[in-house]
Amino acid sequence: MKEYDELVRDGGNGLDFPAVKFRVGAAFTCDFGLDGTFDELRLHAAVDRGPGPVYSPFRGMATFKKDYPERFGNLFTLSTPYGFDIRIGHFEEIDEPVMHMIRAGYPIHAGMYLGEAGRAGKVAGADGRHTHTEIVSQERTCPALDLVLEKKIGLGYADPYADAEVVEYCDGQGFKGEPLMAYAAQRIARKVERINDFICDRIDYLTGHPRRFYSSQVLFGM
Repeated sequence: MKEYDELVRDGGNGLDFPAVKFRVGAAFTCDFGLDGTFDELRLHAAVDRGPGPVYSPFRGMATFKKDYPERFGNLFTLSTPYGFDIRIGHFEEIDEPVMHMIRAGYPIHAGMYLGEAGRAGKVAGADGRHTHTEIVSQERTCPALDLVLEKKIGLGYADPYADAEVVEYCDGQGFKGEPLMAYAAQRIARKVERINDFICDRIDYLTGHPRRFYSSQVLFGM
């Protein structure tokens, strides 16, 4: 695994990862953390962006699974050498040259065209085309990404939502009932240890192991 100093650069505004081409011009449609997309309180350990082309943000080995898991439709996973994986859901199809490289066991290059944002799986809205992007630690946490957040957010980056924040969010969304009870139920159902706008510690639904999910928007602007 590459060390933090090898990953970051000084862009004049502090430490940041190298710029990546991922979803050029695609609007952010759902943030990391609390989410009301389906008219109910959900804990969203990912970032959604709208229709358009999708490019590989890093170099790494990739897999593509159709209809797995069902709610994300077709799921593309890129394993990076930096201690984290990138999962992109809701593709309709993956571009054939990329599929050829996946089948042949070749690494995917940064900047490669992967395909178009789709509507496979569970989506909202009349069109629904978007990407659901998760950044997932390969072990319990990813030290390099933790250090980036510490530099960007400060030592309190891991603090979970306060009760008042949950209530304020639910009031703003017009949810009925008991927001704190709904929040607690979501954490139990999704096996979430803690969550805020930047990270989510939970049992990974694919591996069954505790993993840390990171906001791709906060880390990479993607």
